[in-house]
Amino acid sequence: MQARLAPPDTPTQDAAVPRAITLPSPVGRVRSRPGHRLRELRAPLLIACTYYPAARLGMLFQFPHTEVAPVWPASGLAVASLLVLGRRHWPALAVGSLHVPPRKTDRLEVTAEEEKALSALARREFRKRGVPAALVAKTEGTDLISIDLNHDGQRDLIGSFEAADKEHEYRDHQQVLDEHRLFLIAMGDGAGGYRIDYVWYFDLKAGTNEGSTETMRPIDTLDLDEDGTDEIIASTSYYESNDYQILKRGHNGKWTIVYRGGGSGC
Repeated sequence: MQARLAPPDTPTQDAAVPRAITLPSPVGRVRSRPGHRLRELRAPLLIACTYYPAARLGMLFQFPHTEVAPVWPASGLAVASLLVLGRRHWPALAVGSLHVPPRKTDRLEVTAEEEKALSALARREFRKRGVPAALVAKTEGTDLISIDLNHDGQRDLIGSFEAADKEHEYRDHQQVLDEHRLFLIAMGDGAGGYRIDYVWYFDLKAGTNEGSTETMRPIDTLDLDEDGTDEIIASTSYYESNDYQILKRGHNGKWTIVYRGGGSGC
């Protein structure tokens, strides 16, 4: 049997079956409409233009002399924009945030002169408490803060210091580590110097127990009661536990612990 080829004009498909229709590409039509690109820019322009006033509105709720604001509408705007309009609009948020000025704070980087002045006060306090001169020479400071606590135009200093014998010394076949620690608050005296306003001291050789504070380090400052003087938030540690303390300066110039808690331990 021989196969016969159908003539060229013979249909190879049933006439009842509809043929596929090729639609023209919409790209040409989109490019031919100049207003299309402008409509695409409306959403990112709207996001960028509304982010700035939203951020400025949040800055009105900022706590005095801090970088903390309980309400920040710009964050809600950013999340809603990404969820509703899509992640492709994140550049608009970036552009809007560039025009938001940084929130001002009184806290500054501790200068070399301030660190030197506070370290000198710490060494003097160690000597006054009978710490050996060899250990006083090894005084090291950590977590130093420079800030105007009472907003009188004078810089005040806060910091933790340690004078310790890092080499383990054996006495009577027992290992003894000689450590002394300080937590200092120094107020500006108006003449370019500083005076000690508060001292916490710890001597490891004096012994420790579950209720004795072994370390005290400043975390931040905040005028919680809005009396014009910042409270100091510090982290403290004990024997197998830790917590937080808030120190307040009263009208008599004395610092007292007004809060203690929020920690954990065994």
